[in-house]
Amino acid sequence: MKLLFTTFSTLALALATVTAAPTQPPVEAPTAEASTQEIWTDETFEALGYAAPAEGQDFVLIDYTLDDSGEIDQMRVLKTSNLDLTDSAAQAVSQFRDKVADSYRDAERIEKIVYFRPDGTGDFDYRIAEPLLGLSASSEKGREGDAFAQNRAGEIYYYGMGDVLPDFEKAFRWFTQAADQGNADAQYNLGVMYQMGEGVDVQPEKAVFWYQQAAEQKQINALNNLGYVYATGFGVEKDDALAVKYYKQAAKLGHATSQFNLAYRYENGQGVEKDVKRAAKYYRQAADQGHEGAMYCLGRLYEMGQGVDRSLADARDWYRQASLQGSMHAQHRLQQLDAAALN
Repeated sequence: MKLLFTTFSTLALALATVTAAPTQPPVEAPTAEASTQEIWTDETFEALGYAAPAEGQDFVLIDYTLDDSGEIDQMRVLKTSNLDLTDSAAQAVSQFRDKVADSYRDAERIEKIVYFRPDGTGDFDYRIAEPLLGLSASSEKGREGDAFAQNRAGEIYYYGMGDVLPDFEKAFRWFTQAADQGNADAQYNLGVMYQMGEGVDVQPEKAVFWYQQAAEQKQINALNNLGYVYATGFGVEKDDALAVKYYKQAAKLGHATSQFNLAYRYENGQGVEKDVKRAAKYYRQAADQGHEGAMYCLGRLYEMGQGVDRSLADARDWYRQASLQGSMHAQHRLQQLDAAALN
């Protein structure tokens, strides 16, 4: 599925970061257990398709098996380094299960290994090695007409994985084949490439067309991006009401950026009747998912007492969380609150 592994890019604050949305309901994470007696050498990692981690580098190595329907059947933590098993590793397993459940639909039962690295913000960057199902297998199945494999081959060429260098033109061709067969993720991916001008000239109308095709299948990122194009008039006539319509659909499915966009519109009365209480509700939904802008805006509402009961303690808390993610606005507000408290 497109954008499962890294973020793609954003046209503006209102446009979705390119992140795959899980289509499976959340599942309870298994207990994380480490096999501390196992010895993992450089050769062990090489055999699994990984470069050995640098000494002291944080990682979680997880083994999982898919059943015949493509669902995760079993999972176990094989090894960790510098991570608290009761916290970070368990979080890794939980996040991984939620995100990967619908991302491999190979008909055969196969085992895979996943290598987690925490990034600077404490979230996990999923770098998935596929020693048994790589570009060769995806390309072969893609040539046989398998839309999922075609989309997967497009992803591999888009990002560049293993020995494969990024190649937008090849990614575009694979995504087109899958999109023509109705694969919603490929349709969304194709829309992004037409919008960003990657592997093809920027063509707003075609971007909107493919977003619409994917959105009809409830592809969550396509719904958000349709909200964006109607909000900005990219390839369509600007229409705030339609922007709100698509943001609502994506927000209902749990899309944090759409929740933020919707909150902003309720706060400012754009395309909807102004309703600051409802704005606060959507800001909180996005903030609870770690959306930096929503954290800042929710802090601002608490500071001013708009849509929520005024609470400087809650304002400080949300500003602090936003500042930890790099929000300069939040850091500035915290400094101002501290200065005011001294006077």
